[in-house]
Amino acid sequence: TNTPVPPTETPTNTPLPPTETPTNTPLPPTATATNTPAPAMVSGIVRLQSRSSPGTPGTITLADTAAVFGTVTASFDAGTGAFSAAVQALAGGSTYILTASHDLYLSSQKTLTVFPGGTYAQAVTTLKGGDADNNGVVGIPDLACIGGAFGGPATPCGTGNSDLNGDGVVNIFDLVLAGSDFGLTSPQPWP
Repeated sequence: TNTPVPPTETPTNTPLPPTETPTNTPLPPTATATNTPAPAMVSGIVRLQSRSSPGTPGTITLADTAAVFGTVTASFDAGTGAFSAAVQALAGGSTYILTASHDLYLSSQKTLTVFPGGTYAQAVTTLKGGDADNNGVVGIPDLACIGGAFGGPATPCGTGNSDLNGDGVVNIFDLVLAGSDFGLTSPQPWP
């Protein structure tokens, strides 16, 4: 009898496709998107009572009331009184206390709320003079210091001096300046 024989398998050397071997090749860094808001810009002009120009730079401070961003300090120009300062702000707004100060003058202050990317031009403020001793009050000690140096050069008064208007001589203009602002204290309102 002829019985059929089942076919036999013959092994072949057919190549298999290559397998991927994992490697630890570092990839180049990718840029991480950040959501840093643009700063708010605060600007303005500070004048000093009885002076055509400040003569020396004064100080601008912007103090964040929530203490998230801290305090920013800038100067206002000795010739023009102009200033500009960049501050950070939260998307919903941040509140700052803006203060302008200068030796021999009472500071001026206001509160303002700023938003990221905003521009905030402030009204001109004029600092009141007469604080010869720089203690934040125009009072008897200021008048006494100015009166004691009357007709001569500036003399020290605490951390200030008796020549309030900076014209190089202590005269009636300095005395009138202090007298007209007698009793005022720092800070004065910023318009």
